[in-house]
Amino acid sequence: MKTGLFFFAATLFLLSCTSPYGVIRSTTDDYQNSRNIRLLLSFSVREYDNEVQSIDMTFARVIHADGREEAGVYAQVNKSAAAFDLKEEGFIKIDGRKYPVLLQDRRENILSRTDNTTTAQSVRDTTGASTLTVLTGSSTTNWKQAYFYCPFTDEQVQAIKNCRQLEFRYYAGPDPVTISARPSSLKKISNWAGAK
Repeated sequence: MKTGLFFFAATLFLLSCTSPYGVIRSTTDDYQNSRNIRLLLSFSVREYDNEVQSIDMTFARVIHADGREEAGVYAQVNKSAAAFDLKEEGFIKIDGRKYPVLLQDRRENILSRTDNTTTAQSVRDTTGASTLTVLTGSSTTNWKQAYFYCPFTDEQVQAIKNCRQLEFRYYAGPDPVTISARPSSLKKISNWAGAK
């Protein structure tokens, strides 16, 4: 029993070490002479009846050698094939204050996956018995992935450092898409905004 618990705990530890989600990563770019600080988080959409299923957001800050900083979020939106395209306008709400934002570099891809159903049948011929795999059906799933970049102003980054509430609002056609950062994610985002 103890060996099983130890193995389970070790597996969870290794998975947490290898997952890119929730870890602030700082790398140096020798070509651009800058430092990049990134944080990848995955969010569910607050609206339960929405065509958008989830959004992966990479919070990115670039610190240049001359001290200039750029910050923003790169987003990958997973939504149903019937969902509307994302509108260019959105909002960030930091501690109740709304900031209008523009979604830049927007693009969408339609993806599909085909799952085949097979059955194994035994057949017998002059050489003996063998197993034959027969395709009995297939189903195709289609979905969309949308991508965009949303830059942050210096004022927004400063506000994020100490905020107690952070929300993002986008629009897929007429449908609102709201993401609320939970306390654990909010702490990570605040740490990302203040990382040196």
